[in-house]
Amino acid sequence: YLPEAILNYLVLLGWSLDDKTEFFSRLQMIELFSLERVNKAPASFDPKKLHAFQDHHMQALAVNDKTGMVIPYLEKAGLLPSPAPDSEVAKVEKIAQAAGDRIKVAGDILDYDFFFVADDRLRYDEAAFEKRIRKPPEAGDLVRKFRDGGAHLWELSHGEDDRPVVPDRAPVSIGHEDTFTEDVKKALKSDDLHQDLDRRALDAALADELSSGPLPFELPTKDADAEPAPGNGATSSAGSGATREPRTIEEHRLHRVKTQLRSLDIEAEVARLGQDSLYKIWQVQGVGNKKKLVVTTNADHPFYAAIQSDFVLWVKLNIIEAVAEFFTQSAGQTNAMLLVKSDIMKRISQIRLAAMEAEAAAVEA
Repeated sequence: YLPEAILNYLVLLGWSLDDKTEFFSRLQMIELFSLERVNKAPASFDPKKLHAFQDHHMQALAVNDKTGMVIPYLEKAGLLPSPAPDSEVAKVEKIAQAAGDRIKVAGDILDYDFFFVADDRLRYDEAAFEKRIRKPPEAGDLVRKFRDGGAHLWELSHGEDDRPVVPDRAPVSIGHEDTFTEDVKKALKSDDLHQDLDRRALDAALADELSSGPLPFELPTKDADAEPAPGNGATSSAGSGATREPRTIEEHRLHRVKTQLRSLDIEAEVARLGQDSLYKIWQVQGVGNKKKLVVTTNADHPFYAAIQSDFVLWVKLNIIEAVAEFFTQSAGQTNAMLLVKSDIMKRISQIRLAAMEAEAAAVEA
């Protein structure tokens, strides 16, 4: 269990801030705790409640932090050598990211031991195998089809493909689109976009959990950095626009990801990954505020055979979509991806329009 989860649970055994706030960081516990709010009622230990706090704090962790937690369990189980090589660490990180909230405690990674053992060592339910595979008369044909198709997919995943390559167009270079990635990075730094992201988080359709608690953050205002006028005396944070520290796990996560967006480096490339691969893939390299998003467009995907001259446009759209997916997955708002994508596109359009107007003004001058 995470220390933050245990502390969060223990502090609420005999104390409460109000009748609706449950999740606190360590700093918030130190700042908000007071003896006046301690109650006299006897406390009882509830394992399910503790597990709920663990689940909440676990999902707030970055993938690389979660990976660091689960690797010792794999090493102790003999599924990984100790210390684990970088290639295995990268593999575990992908598994942890794909598993998502199904990993509630670090030991849950052992439920995915089949990723680390040979096929002939995989365990299966003998009774279920007898019922579903051996007895049904139609199961034999299905197993043979799965075997043949699975073997082909295994070959493709290991770079083995004996199908003839039939080029349908000349290789496409997007080197001249470097300026577009720069525009994307400018958009990610803009205060207007970050205010858009704040407003998205207020929408109940994007964050149902907010309906049962206070707003996890305050919208920034234009006067956020302004000094108070002399003689005005003390003002409230709501009235003055003064900044404050994040108060909830959700707000910490949103603040952290927005900070990463401002410094996110972006690299776009086109590769031939085969017709069975996704039309685009992306991966994040680096940690903290030194992250780089590498977006790869698969030129072999059948989708691009129909668009031809619009291929470069789709490369641009893939970049924006990857950024939106990175943000919404990291912030825990995956259902907001399309809306965030539209916000980014809007800000890029504004940046390009402003550049065109400035160029036109320079020509007239």
